[in-house]
Amino acid sequence: ATRALISYHFTVKRDLMAAFLDALEIKHDNGLINEESVPAPSRERIAAAITTLKGTFPPEDVDLYLRTLAALDEDTWAEVEAAMGD
Repeated sequence: ATRALISYHFTVKRDLMAAFLDALEIKHDNGLINEESVPAPSRERIAAAITTLKGTFPPEDVDLYLRTLAALDEDTWAEVEAAMGD
């Protein structure tokens, strides 16, 4: 299931991925983070990025992407779940 979610986002939702990383000012190549590690964004920054995304993309797509991020990298995206509730 994890590989399917990753494949789905890289194939169909790259624009959403790129927009989220842009909103967080994280360097990327069309949604792909090239750095070995990225400092974990604060809950406030993630919440602001979520608000930006939901103004452009369907909320269900945003939620699926964010839940996928949180599941794949709990350290970097530890504040995603909390920010989704803001």
